[in-house]
Amino acid sequence: MPCRDYYDDHPEQYFKDVTEPALRARIAFAESALCMAMNTYVEAMFNETAIRETPKETLFDQVYDHFDYESAGIDKAAFVKWHKEHIRLDVMHREEENKRLLQASIAKLSPKEFAALKGAIISEKI
Repeated sequence: MPCRDYYDDHPEQYFKDVTEPALRARIAFAESALCMAMNTYVEAMFNETAIRETPKETLFDQVYDHFDYESAGIDKAAFVKWHKEHIRLDVMHREEENKRLLQASIAKLSPKEFAALKGAIISEKI
């Protein structure tokens, strides 16, 4: 029996608190855990050179066939679609956070410090 069937047939065994905030938290936890597992799997499957030199999306494409989707009760195409969208959103959120941190850091600089930093960046000393 696929894992998902038991969840679908016995939700009360897994979801004691079915309020929207609780379900959102559970979904966020599950997605984060799955993302961690996927990254760990790629790191375990490939050597350091491949990880350093190959786009991560290419490495993920090589591992999708290693999973038993039937035992989980999910469709491979749906999983791949979800995972690629998860990666896209994760990259976008990390870039937004980095931009916010950079702006906050720059805002803390005095005009003199900002000018020095700008000069260093222009002359490529950083």
